[in-house]
Amino acid sequence: MKLFLPLFFLFFLSSVNAQTESPSTKFAKQITPQRLKKYASFIASDAAEGRETGTPGIEKVSKYIIQTLEGFGAAPGGDAKKDPFKQFFYYRKESWRKRFFMVNHDTMDFTKGYFFDIATNPKKTILQEKEILFLGYGIESDSYNDYSGVNIRGKSIIIFSGEPVDKNGISYITQSKEKSEWAHNNLLKLEAAKRRGAKMVFIIDDRIKSIAYKLNSNWTIGHGLKPDSYYPANLLVTTDCAKIILGKKYKKLEKCKAKIQKKGRPEKFSAKVDIKCNVQIRRSYLTGYNILTLIEGSDPILKNEYVFLTAHYDHLGKKGEDIYNGADDNASGTSALLEVARAFTKAKEAKLNPKRSVVIMWVAGEEKGLLGSNYYVENPIYPLKDIVAE
Repeated sequence: MKLFLPLFFLFFLSSVNAQTESPSTKFAKQITPQRLKKYASFIASDAAEGRETGTPGIEKVSKYIIQTLEGFGAAPGGDAKKDPFKQFFYYRKESWRKRFFMVNHDTMDFTKGYFFDIATNPKKTILQEKEILFLGYGIESDSYNDYSGVNIRGKSIIIFSGEPVDKNGISYITQSKEKSEWAHNNLLKLEAAKRRGAKMVFIIDDRIKSIAYKLNSNWTIGHGLKPDSYYPANLLVTTDCAKIILGKKYKKLEKCKAKIQKKGRPEKFSAKVDIKCNVQIRRSYLTGYNILTLIEGSDPILKNEYVFLTAHYDHLGKKGEDIYNGADDNASGTSALLEVARAFTKAKEAKLNPKRSVVIMWVAGEEKGLLGSNYYVENPIYPLKDIVAE
């Protein structure tokens, strides 16, 4: 490391003064083993509890990094208003605890006959239903309203996906061949059903053969759709599955659909059914943040190009009473970048900063699947096209 860091500074600071190596050598010499040891000793200490993302241990380390940066006058490079050194990120993970759907005492085949969307269903749905209400397309608009004159509070409904059109393909919603958002956005229908107090929504949609997917159990960016707050329990069913649910009443459903398409007026009816379902979802949420400092370049044009230096500051945390300290992975790299940031900051104070801007970033969530790095790529503070080296 003592050999690498002076060479590193020779490379970047030589652009300041090509005639002499003394400025780069001067600031490279400010990187000392004593400070590196001091930083790493705290970062890898038992007090940091292994620095698992989302735990109090990594909070201690992030606070230490930021206080150290502030102590030698580093400039913040994050985008959080109250914490300008930080870039917050949010992830979620969803998986099934239980998934069971039975019609007329027969267990239905997941993805072939029906599909529970894990993103839009509440954490827990246990249902035993003896009656269901057919409610057309489940649309609530000024020009066409399936909810007009009907109370569905506490009831389960079955509806079609899409929207009604006449024999010429004219939408009864838009009064033109152009479809409305109701035609392709089932979330609007779920929101309308939620407002009206529906217990559960069955959407007849044969597209589930193409949209049903193998559940991704990895961390996904964002908070998700917050289904417990915004959507009722719901599932997509194929036409064949709807026939099993409704039995002989399915013929009446087809007649009602034909009337809607012919006259543009809602149709509805109730049917006796025998449905049981038990759906339980496991959801995990993770909040973390990257830490960034910016050393702005000296050239008025080239300062809009960025050289990135990165290291992850998280580790594996604790497993029972065992602490995974992570001295080499990656307290060492975290400490090295603190010293590099300090040297660059001092060089900038002496007006010997490089022509291009340098961004030093400590990322979190690396041990959980490169979460901090992935989040930055998806939500860059400094445009990716302007990053010339990493």
